[in-house]
Amino acid sequence: MKKRLLILGVIILLAIILIVVFIFKNQGTKKWKIYENSRYQFSLNYPSDWQLGEEPTNHDGMVFSSPDGKKECRAYGFNNVLTGTNNQPQSLNEYIDWLISNDVRVISKKQSKLGDHEAIQLVTEEGSLISEAIYALGKESGRGLVCTFGNTLDQQNFSSTFEAMSASFKIKANLDG
Repeated sequence: MKKRLLILGVIILLAIILIVVFIFKNQGTKKWKIYENSRYQFSLNYPSDWQLGEEPTNHDGMVFSSPDGKKECRAYGFNNVLTGTNNQPQSLNEYIDWLISNDVRVISKKQSKLGDHEAIQLVTEEGSLISEAIYALGKESGRGLVCTFGNTLDQQNFSSTFEAMSASFKIKANLDG
C-alpha cells in the first residue's frame, strides 16, 4: 500500500512539473507585434493577440486591449507644459506628485528606466481599478505606459508582460527638445 501511494505521489509530482514546464515554455514563445508612434517618436512591443484601439486624432499614442477584455494598456507621449519650482518645467517627481491625487493610493513607487531615460514606475489603486505605470519626463516632453486592471491578482499575473512591454519601449527623440 505504501509503495502504491509513493508511486502515485511521484506520478502526480511529475505531472505538475510537466504542466509548469509547458506553461513557462509557451509564455516564452508568445508572439509580439511592434507599435510605432511617429508624433512622439517611440515604439514598443505588445502581445500579438491584443487588439489595438482607434488611434486618437492627436496621434499621441495607442490603447491596447487584452483578448479577455480584463487588461488595457495605453502607451503615449505628452508635452511637459506644467511648471515646477522656480518657474522651470516640472521635474519627473513633480509630475508624479501631480498625477497622484487624494483619491489615488500608491501601492509601490520605484526608480526605473524607460527607453534608456530615467523613469518612475508606479502601482496605484483608484476606486476599484489597479494601475501599473511607468513615466519618463524631460524639459519638453514625456512618455508613459499605463496598464489598468480590475483587481490586484490580474495586475500581479500581468506584471511580467508589463515588464516586457516597458523594457521594449524605445524613445527615438530627445525628451528635452
